[in-house]
Amino acid sequence: MERAQEQGIRLGGKPYRVRVIWYDDEGKGDVGLNVVTRALTVDRIHAGVGFLSSDVFIRVMDDSRKASIPVITCCSASLKIGDKIAANKMGYVFQLSPHRQRHRALAGGRRSPSTSSRGRSRS
Repeated sequence: MERAQEQGIRLGGKPYRVRVIWYDDEGKGDVGLNVVTRALTVDRIHAGVGFLSSDVFIRVMDDSRKASIPVITCCSASLKIGDKIAANKMGYVFQLSPHRQRHRALAGGRRSPSTSSRGRSRS
């Protein structure tokens, strides 16, 4: 990211300047909604990337879509995210992380030995 900020990037042969802005949503839906509102209206972001908390991402999806700003979660794994994207045809919202059922399918239908059916670590 530092190199992209210093040198910019080229898309389609055109140079663009990159500015990374970090926000802390504290993993809370209400705080995340306030942060995204600020990012969209004050900082006028062109894309949102990150989002660790599924609760936060679910709360901010609609605002990003309404503003036509692409938003990408890399780690939020709730089934509700994919369902909401599909049901509402959210073209600006992307979920990169597979959800728990997808992990299970990739493992041949077996649950991971380190988690229970609710996703909590076993002691």
